[in-house]
Amino acid sequence: MISILPQRGSCGVNATMRDRRVDICVAPDYVLVHKDKQNELVKALQKHYKSFFPKGALDSPLFGSIVSDLHHKRLTSLLSRTKGEVVLQGRSDAARRRLEPTIVKDVADGDSLLEEELFGPILPIVPVDSLKQAINFVNARSHPLVLYAFSDNESVKQQLVSETQSGGIVFNDTFQQLSVNELPFAGVGESGYGNQFMKYTYDTFTQLRSSIDMPKEAEPHLAIRYPPHSEEAVKALTAAVYMPIPPSRL
Repeated sequence: MISILPQRGSCGVNATMRDRRVDICVAPDYVLVHKDKQNELVKALQKHYKSFFPKGALDSPLFGSIVSDLHHKRLTSLLSRTKGEVVLQGRSDAARRRLEPTIVKDVADGDSLLEEELFGPILPIVPVDSLKQAINFVNARSHPLVLYAFSDNESVKQQLVSETQSGGIVFNDTFQQLSVNELPFAGVGESGYGNQFMKYTYDTFTQLRSSIDMPKEAEPHLAIRYPPHSEEAVKALTAAVYMPIPPSRL
């Protein structure tokens, strides 16, 4: 799950900080942002974290614990090996499996924080030179369950739709797709197959079984199937094989 913030303001920051409170499959795994905007983004994240948790999140009843000791150790191990710069140092309490939101900037490809889905309150920020570089970064990995993009530029939105592949794509918010029951929720490739929500769930678990019952009276009209084949019969039987493929419109 990816957040791309080309030129967006506090809307994206609020959504990203909010999502660090929950460890679920649609929480952002990392943020791609233009390198010239990285420090501005960091300052905004720090500001909103303080407004969300003035006394920190370690003891806040609004902030959950990591699900198990194993996963708490996994997350702290990933943090200990990162080559990025920690710009919001979250406190840790192993006994209670608590870990405050932690933000790391200047995370590069191959960093420990990009090895796997985090499922934890850690936000790696990956600086890029351009939208194209961000798209290439996304496409070099397994298709994400959802891609979040923050931009008011319609051409940017269309480029992301056309040049990336993900289970879903959400503009200028996160999580909101889960509240739209009329939309199917699904992954693609390694992020999952099938759809869910309402009728889409029913369809996913429904087999469409084909059945035909040929009348005997049709047999004389199907004689073309049997040898010896005339030249006309061969052309008719192989027509589908040599059907021209129309050019792509992309």
